[in-house]
Amino acid sequence: MGAFIIRVIFLFLLIFITSCSGDNSTQSVEDVGDGDNIEPINYTLHSTGNSNINTTPYGGIVLMGGSSEDDNAMRWFLNRASGGDIVVLRTSGADGYNQYMYKDLGVAVNSVNTIVFTEPSEHYNIISLINNAEGIWFAGGDQSTYINYWNNSAIQQAIKNAISRNVVIGGTSAGMAIFGDCVWTGEEIIGDFLDIPMFDGIIFDTHFSERNRLERLKGFINSSPCDIGIGADETTAITFDTDSLFTVYASSNEKKVTFINSEMSAQQVDSSPTGNGPFSIDDVFPSSIPTGLISKTMMYDSETREYLIYIPSSYDHNSPTPILFAFHGFGGYNQYFINTADFRTLADQFNFIAVYPQGLVCGDGTTWNTHPPGGDNKCSQDDIGFFGALLYEISGNYNIDASKVFLTGYSNGADFSYSMACYQSSLVTSIAPVSGLMPMVDASSECQPSHATSVMIFNGTNDYSRPYNGIAGYMMSVDQTVAYWSQYNNTDSSPQTNIVGDIENYTYLNGDNNTTVDLFKIVNGDHYWFNLSYNGNSMEELMWNFFSSN
Repeated sequence: MGAFIIRVIFLFLLIFITSCSGDNSTQSVEDVGDGDNIEPINYTLHSTGNSNINTTPYGGIVLMGGSSEDDNAMRWFLNRASGGDIVVLRTSGADGYNQYMYKDLGVAVNSVNTIVFTEPSEHYNIISLINNAEGIWFAGGDQSTYINYWNNSAIQQAIKNAISRNVVIGGTSAGMAIFGDCVWTGEEIIGDFLDIPMFDGIIFDTHFSERNRLERLKGFINSSPCDIGIGADETTAITFDTDSLFTVYASSNEKKVTFINSEMSAQQVDSSPTGNGPFSIDDVFPSSIPTGLISKTMMYDSETREYLIYIPSSYDHNSPTPILFAFHGFGGYNQYFINTADFRTLADQFNFIAVYPQGLVCGDGTTWNTHPPGGDNKCSQDDIGFFGALLYEISGNYNIDASKVFLTGYSNGADFSYSMACYQSSLVTSIAPVSGLMPMVDASSECQPSHATSVMIFNGTNDYSRPYNGIAGYMMSVDQTVAYWSQYNNTDSSPQTNIVGDIENYTYLNGDNNTTVDLFKIVNGDHYWFNLSYNGNSMEELMWNFFSSN
């Protein structure tokens, strides 16, 4: 017994001396005990700073989506610790947070103590550090390990006690996932782990857009008692005040936090380096979703991108809704193009969303780059990637039917719709370009669609800008384009033909997956968005009838 007392006294002296030194120290502690009364420790303690002091923390929670931390959100966390002691809990890694929190961020704290668990442990030293902390941070790792090590343990109770006494807490990646009322362990969803009242009914997910976890989080809501899901992108932080208001931080404005409710309504909140907010959950999910024409912006590839979106009056967020994108021509602007290619009345009648993206200025006019970056483009912007990002953003805000994504466009915008059917084929259902050409020399080698794609084509035979016979070395002729898509879709080799005045219609039927290639050849037609009537239908009506049946 005497030897046991001496060993315990020695251990406490070691901890006391290193904690008072104000320098970094690491303790890899072995089991201490006497005979059968051995208390397993199984952790490593990394200490930076001074011995414990008592301050009054301001409370609050900061959660991060993984990868590197957001410095401004982390300063928010440290400031709310009120100069006190920070405890970092983790089950892998080392002391990376110590220098970062104690010195690098420029916020004064008394100490940073990182505890690395190698096995489950309820050692009194850990309990004491948690009980005296003003801030607790959960590192990334594996949330199932956290739960296996701490669930129904003295560690879990000490954390809950700390939350009750208003310490500031936070975590990243797996350290964020454990905060919800429902927690995904990696294998199953379990009930509340930390008992935080402001998160009642909420489940969290991380690495959100980077790992395409929108459908996963919707599945969590469908299979759990929780009715709100919150997904954070990497390097993105959400700070929650004690009154449940939240602010979103990230160094890049492209990063977002996605909120999903039980109706599968997904709404995204933008980030800001200085914090975007505060907001409440009620701000994210208002009682009704605005309809009509809405002007929006988003960040993509460090550029502010603009688009107009028309939400029909019949929109129901509980029902998947088709979407149509209309791309203006070179030098065009969406605010004018919407009045030329006006699908709003049809959208209200047939319940689809219409989107009018805005191209960026390139040289002497706005344009759409029809090739991947580094290809034969006028400028450097990645418009092909922008389309994918835009569809993803809209799908996060509205209930979009991914099997009904339709594209049209005029001139350069028509060229771009062809490109999307080739380079973003997995996202596109069918296209209807107007007065455009397929911007390729040999589609059989340059276009790589992933599925049979219905194509409706409108071209005039006297088009000065997009000649019906193509542009040698740059763009395919209309007939070559029809031949390519008919062959690719495996349609009938001979079309059905119908001529009404100056309009010749050639329809190739019975393609794979019921696809069609439909050419409207306007004899003597010029370079227009055509104001035509064919069997009593406008061009926009012809398009929608085609889209809705293909």
